[in-house]
Amino acid sequence: MLKGLVAGIVLTALLSLLLVLFVAYTGAYNIVASQGHSPFVRWVFSTTTQNSVSARAADVEVPAAFSEAQVATGAEHYKAMCEHCHTGPGVERAQWAQGLLPQPPHLVEVAAHWQPNEVFWLVKHGVRMSTMPVSAKRTRMPSSGTLPRS
Repeated sequence: MLKGLVAGIVLTALLSLLLVLFVAYTGAYNIVASQGHSPFVRWVFSTTTQNSVSARAADVEVPAAFSEAQVATGAEHYKAMCEHCHTGPGVERAQWAQGLLPQPPHLVEVAAHWQPNEVFWLVKHGVRMSTMPVSAKRTRMPSSGTLPRS
């Protein structure tokens, strides 16, 4: 019985590997940027992103309150580096950013889905295979205390 189970697991793993290799080498999956991902791929990316960020941001400490100077600095950083994609009050997405897929979310709409420590982690590290760049390499990010709060 145990041998059959192990053989089944090994066979399933080998078939899965063959399927992945087939898709990779034949170009069966369309990677074009003018169309969104399939619902399944979108779910895989979304679930992986949420769990990965939650796991890695767990140790990030966020201040309980921000000074007016920190809020002003955070707002300046946002306007200079984020607003062209994520927009802001009375601000439309920059024309060049309208062609990005996935579309960068309006932060007010997605704020409820992330904890402040996770937002800091996302801004600092970016997200691979998305339109979210790495901010830490573009500018110095001293601490989570300079991020504006909604």
